[in-house]
Amino acid sequence: NTMGLFANLFTKHILNTSLLQDMTDLHSHLLPGVDDGFQTLERTQEALKYMASIGVKRVFFTPHTMADLENTAFSLRKRFEEVKEDLPAGIEVRLASEYMLDDQFSTRLDDLLTIDRDKVLVETSYLASSPEMDQQLYQLRLKGFQPILAHPERYRYMKEADYARLKKEGVFFQLNLLSLSSLYGKEARLKVKWLLNKGYYDFVGTDIHRLRTFQKGLDLIRLSKKEIGLLQPLFENTKLLA
Repeated sequence: NTMGLFANLFTKHILNTSLLQDMTDLHSHLLPGVDDGFQTLERTQEALKYMASIGVKRVFFTPHTMADLENTAFSLRKRFEEVKEDLPAGIEVRLASEYMLDDQFSTRLDDLLTIDRDKVLVETSYLASSPEMDQQLYQLRLKGFQPILAHPERYRYMKEADYARLKKEGVFFQLNLLSLSSLYGKEARLKVKWLLNKGYYDFVGTDIHRLRTFQKGLDLIRLSKKEIGLLQPLFENTKLLA
């Protein structure tokens, strides 16, 4: 494939760029045994060691909070306290959560696990828009919180106009690092290009669920000089989050 070879001459493997140096990861499923992410402390330890080895300095644990999981802010804090002391040195960890905008969302507004005190990571279904989404984002802002929409490139139902409207309303966008590979499919990769070019992304996270999948996805990321330039500010912005 001459075209592929040609493209690779002008692209850099992500590990050969400085993007991951001192990275803060805004989105991960590393808190063991609470959702569909990492199930054991040993696996979490192994992943954190690997992440530290590629330059990651700080990780937000953002386990799912949604209707079909038992997670509450209280139970997640408790679990975080249980494992915190056993995590490898050399990488800082923080606790937040990824909130599904489902019919129970409004009941959680009184005790949210936030990022940077006033930011809340939210998601919707990948396939269909939630009729309450606008109302819920409005509620969130009314309470003084700023929504960060996790992996906007993965919502199949969202069109250019939807993204433009959300940005206009002040919603932050978080890019999934692995969406830069072909791991989530062609459509997500095309949306990433469009969203990056529009300057719509604010932050970046790995959304890591399994170490091997993460390594495989990372290995597939080749970036053009232009893309590296567009990605740089997202990594810098994310480092500033407390």
